[in-house]
This record gives sequence, structure tokens and C-alpha cells, in this order.
Amino acid sequence: MAHGVSAWDRHMIYRIKTKLVRIQRPFLLSITGAYRRSPFSALQVITGIIPHSIKLEVEADFIRLTRLKQDITINGTKFKAENYEVKAGGWNHHPAISFDENTISTEEDLSSVGQINIYPMDP
Repeated sequence: MAHGVSAWDRHMIYRIKTKLVRIQRPFLLSITGAYRRSPFSALQVITGIIPHSIKLEVEADFIRLTRLKQDITINGTKFKAENYEVKAGGWNHHPAISFDENTISTEEDLSSVGQINIYPMDP
């Protein structure tokens, strides 16, 4: 559900928020075992689950700040993208590029291994 949330506007429109409430409400009702007429905000307080709209706004801000490297302002506080670390990347060097044929030897050389000890198992 959060995929592509940064492409939306940070402030979601009312229609999207009501759709998210309709998705989350049945789950909150089944978790709490409350009646159908229970207020949505009361169900959120009882379960401690944050509304999806707020979670998605936080996710959009995080993506915009860390991956898109855009400065954002939240409640008058300015966050600069340059103050945050870049996510660590994976292995970007293919082993076949730097393969040296001399690193693997087909000849048996036990002198580099050291002394081999074989211990019999006691019955």
C-alpha cells in the first residue's frame, strides 16, 4: 500500500483518507471485538494502531528526504537531505571481473596446511 506514496502529494485529499479508513476499520473491529457503531478514533486509541493516512505521510516524507534528496518542512521545522546518511548499497563488484586464475591451485600442497592429526573414535 505504501508503494509509490511519495509520488502522491504529502497532504492527502479527503477521498484517499476515507478509503484508508474503510480499509483499516474492519481490522480494528476484529482486533478489539467492539461493536460496529464504535467510533474509529476510539478503536485506534484502544489498539494503539496509528491511522494509515499518518503512516503514509511519514513514509512519503522519509522517501522524499532520504532517497529523492529533497529538503522538507514539517510543522515549521526544516529538514535538509544533506544531513542524513545514504542507505548502504549491496555488493556492487562482480567477482568475475577481478578473478585471478592464480588464486585457485589444482596442485596438492599440504605444507601450507600444517600437520594433519587423525583421532580414532572411542567405542
